[in-house]
Amino acid sequence: MTVKTFVSLFLIVGLVYLVERVHCDTNLDVGKGNPNKATNKFPFLALVSKKDISDFFNIRKNNDLSKKDVKEREAQWAANQGSKVKDAFDEYTAKHQQEKDAFTAKLNKAAITLSSEAREVFDRIESLKGNMDITHKEEQKAVHRILNKASKAIRDELKQKIPRQQHGKPSSPTHQQDQPKSKEVKNYGIDPNLVTEYLNIRKTSTKTKAEIKREQSEFVAKQDSPTQSKFLLHLADVDRQKAAKQQQELTKYAKLTPEAQKVFDVIKEAIADDTITYAEEKTKIKSALDNATPSVRHQLKTMKKNN
Repeated sequence: MTVKTFVSLFLIVGLVYLVERVHCDTNLDVGKGNPNKATNKFPFLALVSKKDISDFFNIRKNNDLSKKDVKEREAQWAANQGSKVKDAFDEYTAKHQQEKDAFTAKLNKAAITLSSEAREVFDRIESLKGNMDITHKEEQKAVHRILNKASKAIRDELKQKIPRQQHGKPSSPTHQQDQPKSKEVKNYGIDPNLVTEYLNIRKTSTKTKAEIKREQSEFVAKQDSPTQSKFLLHLADVDRQKAAKQQQELTKYAKLTPEAQKVFDVIKEAIADDTITYAEEKTKIKSALDNATPSVRHQLKTMKKNN
């Protein structure tokens, strides 16, 4: 298997994730398409209409709002719903703040054991978390930059000594770049930090997909032979999974309505087009889903779930 083939295969995982995220950003997301999930996470949403739920998530997803603005607009949204919703919202936010304060205390206690270099990185990240005048997106990008510039030894120390929050709660920024430990990656012994560096080539770039793939190919070529072998063994398995998934898609594609097939084709074309950026790809997919009828979106969502 050539490095070029390797790059193509490895991107499958990233592309699947991208489509998942696009679905989350459209009418199929937790705040619109699945109110049950929304109310499980935010109990006070069970007391309002679907439109009000949509308005609430539109505030949270607005990347132009500072963290302070988001909190203020959420509070105003709750006040506009009436006293019952406002009380439930206040109860939720108070409990969430208590959990956040408790975890912050836990973080600070663990930080005492850090080396001076790791503590400096930790403090910079915590400072970003406390800065309410920046957006969540700006915070995330800044954290990524800090961790990318830190040495592998510092990143490892932070992961070993700084605790994670419990499942279902936001991760500590020191763990934001942890590579998901999928069974395949773990079994083949691939260093998660190398996978993170590989994926970050795409995350931090505004180049076309073809240009990014070339950079990723160069990154792989710089690794030692054993590391490349680990990647290739893993991706051979990914290749088999992809072939099986494509076969399933062919069967399910035939059952879609002509309208749904057209939207599916647009999505596939966007994913296959290497002359555009990943941001442009995401925009095309989102536009196709936004312009589709509820019936078409439901068909595609069902198809994705069953794959």
